[in-house]
Formats: sequence, structure tokens, C-alpha cells
Amino acid sequence: ELSVPIGSWKSAIGEVVLKIRGAVLALAYILSRLALRNVIYKAPETTVKLFVTTIFDIIRDARDSLLRRSAQVAIGQLSLAGVLSTTVLSNDEWDTIVDKLKPDAKAESETAITAIGLLSLSFSKVDHRDPQFTKFLNSLHNLHEIRSPETHFTIGEALSGAAAGWTSKSMATEFDVDEKAPHLATL
Repeated sequence: ELSVPIGSWKSAIGEVVLKIRGAVLALAYILSRLALRNVIYKAPETTVKLFVTTIFDIIRDARDSLLRRSAQVAIGQLSLAGVLSTTVLSNDEWDTIVDKLKPDAKAESETAITAIGLLSLSFSKVDHRDPQFTKFLNSLHNLHEIRSPETHFTIGEALSGAAAGWTSKSMATEFDVDEKAPHLATL
């Protein structure tokens, strides 16, 4: 039911955008928490794939900043829970996603910065020498020009999560389910 309003995001304006934003966030948290509880199989695979595709489309093409921000939260949560894999998109498409996140991150959007850090988890699990992982890390390193100390805390948390995965203390607040905490190698 939540995925129905999301499909009309391209033509949505006004109050409809807020409904879509709520549906994106709700579905992202539902799917990520199902994955953290190891019961993602209860969600239809077609629903998950359609949602992931739509979220990437929103990040790539949305002009509404609130809608784009909700999609950034969604990809961060899905990556955190291990729903996103490195094979979901081609390398060129991953490059596009990073390129779309960078301007928001440079504009001191903590949501975009956190999303970059959480997306890097998907690549660090496979190979820390992966060029995409390096690109995500470089995107975070290139934020050193930001002058806001509060934003630097977010950048530090993102770098810590990217480097140490679930063993990072900054990730402790992200795990909010009554299950055994995941480890980098097990996701």
C-alpha cells in the first residue's frame, strides 16, 4: 500500500509530495528493519526492487529538496540494513548517485553526508579497495572545506562508519531493533 503513492512522485506537487515523502520514509524503515531482523523475505522481492529503483530515480531526477532528502534517508537506511548490494546499479549509475549526493553534502546537508557514509558500507563489505568505495570515501574527504563544526561531526561519523562498519561506535545509535547487532562481514 505504501508503494502506490510513491510511483507518482514525478508529477506530484504540494501536499501530494508530503504524502510521497512520508511513504518513502515509512517503506524505507519497514524494509530496513525487516532486513535487520533477518526477515526481509516477508516483503515481496518485486516490491523491494521497485522501491530501490524508485528511490534511485528520485535522487537522480527530483527537484524537490524534501523529496530528495527523504530518498537520501531511504538509501542510507537500506544500505545500513544490507538491502542494497553493489550489483543493484552499474558503476556508471553509482557514479551518478555519488555526483547527485555531493552538491547536497557540500551545502552542509547532514542527510546527504550520512547517506554517502552509509552507502559506502555496501562497498566496504565486498572489498575496501573497490573503486566505488574509494569514490565514496573521497567524497567525504572532499568535504573538508565546510566551515561548520556541527557538519564536521556528521562527516566524522560518516567516515567512522565507512571505515569500521558496525564496529564503529557512531553506528550504535543506528541499530534500534531487538536483535543481535550485525557485523561488517555478516551483512
